[in-house]
Amino acid sequence: MSFESKVLSFKNLYDEISRKMPLVEGKIFKDEYINGDFSRYSKCTFINCTIVFEFGICSFTNCDFSGCAFEAKQGSPAALILTLDRQLRESASKEKHR
Repeated sequence: MSFESKVLSFKNLYDEISRKMPLVEGKIFKDEYINGDFSRYSKCTFINCTIVFEFGICSFTNCDFSGCAFEAKQGSPAALILTLDRQLRESASKEKHR
């Protein structure tokens, strides 16, 4: 199986899972601890929340975040993604200040 077909298979699986995830729309979350996995959020506001992921399978569309922290369970796929994101941001910041 080619790399392209593996990516397409993964995208199809992600799309199928996404369609089955519950939709939370237009809700305001304040000072909450939220499990972000396997939910879709649309037009929601998150204020001083901690949003935790294990798998990182979720969707945030047109949402606002203020004072929130994003965390991942140690050793999870989401932890790897957050670590990579931090490293890329730090690297980009260092390049910008050269």
